[in-house]
Amino acid sequence: MRLWKRNSLHAGLKQDFGSPRDRMAGARDEDPDWEKIVAEMREARSMSRGYASNWEWAPDRQLAEAGVVQALADYLIGAEGASWTSIIPISDDPPDALLSSTDGRQIGVEVTEIVDEKMVKWHRHKKALGQSYPYHWATWNESLLEEALSKCVIRKDKKLSFKRSNFDELFVIAYTDEPAIDIDLARLTISKLSVSVETIDRAFLLLSYTPNANVLEFPHGIPIFPIQLRRA
Repeated sequence: MRLWKRNSLHAGLKQDFGSPRDRMAGARDEDPDWEKIVAEMREARSMSRGYASNWEWAPDRQLAEAGVVQALADYLIGAEGASWTSIIPISDDPPDALLSSTDGRQIGVEVTEIVDEKMVKWHRHKKALGQSYPYHWATWNESLLEEALSKCVIRKDKKLSFKRSNFDELFVIAYTDEPAIDIDLARLTISKLSVSVETIDRAFLLLSYTPNANVLEFPHGIPIFPIQLRRA
């Protein structure tokens, strides 16, 4: 089943789509566009930077960002009983997407990435040379992750200040595929983190698919952690 559409991402967000692996297993038979989807994924892989690239699944950045937003929407369904009607990418960002609820709320969602840029540059260079070093990772600890999250949330809070009146709520999602940022580090960091903001209503840290994640807590094995915010 194809989950994302360019203009209005599926209206059936309340439905349980199963794990990413289950989705892929049934997609070939269910989706007439399967060959096109595979071609797009291969294109994305060829364009990939070769490091922390789980969320680079689509060559179209808007679709990839919408996939991050859908992961959050699924999490909020399970964690808070939220109910959604659509996710629509916004071309005139920020924010990156419009998440609409069944009770009519319009939520602007800004998507940003936590990644070691020096490591990205190093892997891009090695990939261009035809070399691959899948186990050469950036080092992360509680202090580094706390600093990165604080900076990104504050930066996005300022960026979204002039869009406050356009939406009922504003969310920020900081996603990451950094191998050294696991559930334990994320949970520890988030438990002690509080960020001062003026504009946004909620912020979240979103990790990549984690096989050992508790699916009762994290739908589809994608760990998501709300970030505590306080008004400046």
